[in-house]
Amino acid sequence: MPAAPAKPEPAPGKPAAAPDAGKTQAAPARASADPSKKPAASLTIARVAGRDIDISELLGLWLHQDSLQVLESLDHLVLGRLVLAEADRLSVHVDTDKSEKAYQDAVAAIEKTIGAKRPGVGLDQYVDQALGLDPVRYREYLRDEALRGLLAERVVRAWVLQNERAEVRVIVVKSEEESRKVSEALSGGEAFEDVARRLSADSSAKDGGAVPSVVKSDTPIARLAFQAEVGKVAGPQYEKGSWLFVKVEARPEALRGEWKDIAEAVEKSLAERPVADLEVSQWKPVMVARYGVDISPLLDMAGQRLK
Repeated sequence: MPAAPAKPEPAPGKPAAAPDAGKTQAAPARASADPSKKPAASLTIARVAGRDIDISELLGLWLHQDSLQVLESLDHLVLGRLVLAEADRLSVHVDTDKSEKAYQDAVAAIEKTIGAKRPGVGLDQYVDQALGLDPVRYREYLRDEALRGLLAERVVRAWVLQNERAEVRVIVVKSEEESRKVSEALSGGEAFEDVARRLSADSSAKDGGAVPSVVKSDTPIARLAFQAEVGKVAGPQYEKGSWLFVKVEARPEALRGEWKDIAEAVEKSLAERPVADLEVSQWKPVMVARYGVDISPLLDMAGQRLK
């Protein structure tokens, strides 16, 4: 029996079109792998002994060997298209200098990674010799990714600032006993941020429970954030194995207007803090509903079914 094909050496880095969040959820089902049964939309990618290898065979192989990586890569492309669609709707503009700096920063980060493993080897040499790709096209890819990243930051933060939102701190604990300890500490007058640092299991504990803006929605954290008055604490609320407390710090007024009207405020906000995964996870479902996303063509070509 021939050995399974080895995975190629990975690319030195891939700048994200946006911070990753809300991965596309789809798991491949079992299907026939008869290469003679090509899907309607077929594409020959190689020929061996006079017989075609179809793109569906390659996609099927990738999905069966590492479906999570394939779907994460597809999700990256989906996220990038959502960013471009929303940036076009808002007429978002990014300065050339800012875009060039983002590209140069991406190149520098990748070359640092390469240099740690292969001292003296630059990006172009690595791409040419290790990856077998065209360095010029690879750099074009990096430029496009850098620009999409900048656009992503702006469309996500613009959406957050243009919606009804709350600035909050959170405490998350994993047991009813810990929940009682939090309630007792807060009732005893201990500051919310101090209790968060001491007892919260959330990654925000080091920052006193401070998390990015929460946009009004039907999620557990949003329900609590808009249930309590400013300065008050809501909770505990049990949700999927955790108890959640939320303190509302403020409910800023939503921005109004087109990009030209809000650009300055968005840029100022980004200078103060980068876009976080929580913001993207709130933004993405709204964009999916607005623009529509259908990944069934990929699964159809690979002979799979959307689950």
